[in-house]
Amino acid sequence: MAPPSTDDAAARERLVRPLLTAASAVTVPYLAWRAAIVLGSPGPTSVLVLVAEVLAASVFAARAWAAGPAPAVPLRVEGVPEPDVVAIVDARGGDDELLRTTLLALRRVEGLASIRVAGLATTAVRSRATAERLGAAVVDAPPDRVDPLTAALSSAPSVWVLLVRVGELPTPDAVAVAAPVCAAPDIGIVQLGLEEADPTTFEKDVDGRWTLTPFEQEVVRPSLAGRGSLPWYGDGPVLVRRAALHQVADDPTGDPWSTGVALLAAGQRVTFVPETLARIPAPEGFGAALARHRGHVAPALRSAAGGAL
Repeated sequence: MAPPSTDDAAARERLVRPLLTAASAVTVPYLAWRAAIVLGSPGPTSVLVLVAEVLAASVFAARAWAAGPAPAVPLRVEGVPEPDVVAIVDARGGDDELLRTTLLALRRVEGLASIRVAGLATTAVRSRATAERLGAAVVDAPPDRVDPLTAALSSAPSVWVLLVRVGELPTPDAVAVAAPVCAAPDIGIVQLGLEEADPTTFEKDVDGRWTLTPFEQEVVRPSLAGRGSLPWYGDGPVLVRRAALHQVADDPTGDPWSTGVALLAAGQRVTFVPETLARIPAPEGFGAALARHRGHVAPALRSAAGGAL
């Protein structure tokens, strides 16, 4: 069996492109029919509508034809050296329990050179003790009030940094799976596939986890990445090439969208691994809201199906 790759959507694209081409072919006779009607009795409004339809169809056809398959990068390939990675945890806004859970998850991640924690207040004695007990180094911002995460990035002794917010849990194979992607010299940011979870179920209940927008993760983001137009969304753990990040931004931990655009302009690509390699906290009450939504949708679907019979 072939190993999974960043081009998991390739089969879909091979099917979608002929369908889009067929749709474009059907559009031509439709536009000819519309033109015959409009030009038979032209009016300002009808002509403007026809022009808008022709422009929309032209753009659609051009984009459909240009949508070639995204380049594949095999994942989980044996023999690919793991990248030099240090994990940095942004501990701002988190409590001691979330920090402990995140550090325990990072200790299981294969290929990490070390773990650092940034953003802890000097008064957070308990959290500092937790970090030290679990083998993580606490990085304090220098006296000139540099952002603590920026200071930690600047001092990290590695090529790559795995940025993790407190409460986020990378899977043990996150670095190993992303290694073939990191090997490309023009990759600046590697975003990971995510799963959203109720924070109270991180270590116990698998029923408290939900995949984040499967269509976006399995189709949209891989396709955008393959075409070199994927933004940095800023959600979940992310692997960043430290030198590339500092090359384009004085504050590399600022707005991720702006930083991603700057990286693209500098010739560094932002890409995506379409496998679930991390879990992130869901909004409070998300599970209950999802259950209520499912409870409303199922009867509605049954009713609609019954009415159609």
